[in-house]
Amino acid sequence: MDLHPEDKSYQKIKKHMDDCQVCEGAYKKFEFKNLEAKIHIPKPQIDSETKEIFENEIHELFKTLDLNEKALLRKKIKSNIKKIDVAGIEFIKNLASKGMIKTYVFGAALFVVLKQFFD
Repeated sequence: MDLHPEDKSYQKIKKHMDDCQVCEGAYKKFEFKNLEAKIHIPKPQIDSETKEIFENEIHELFKTLDLNEKALLRKKIKSNIKKIDVAGIEFIKNLASKGMIKTYVFGAALFVVLKQFFD
């Protein structure tokens, strides 16, 4: 209410509001609606042509900066496959290195010697 609390009209209305549950409920609903109106932030409205142009510009910007989710996911998968590929190549190089070949020969010779003496 916009009246001053010492005003006679305010005191009459206040007394009636304290006694009448219907008016009190209506007043509380009214206060709540006023509060909603003060808090409400409207959505900005743009026409469809401007919206389409904006979406196209954003899409192009994401594409040039490589921020597209699908492109990032594709890059991540490709990099993981490359890491696995490089790890496999390094593993095979390690198995075919001179030190490993010497180990294979020594192991085979040890196997043959142990097989003949402990058979």
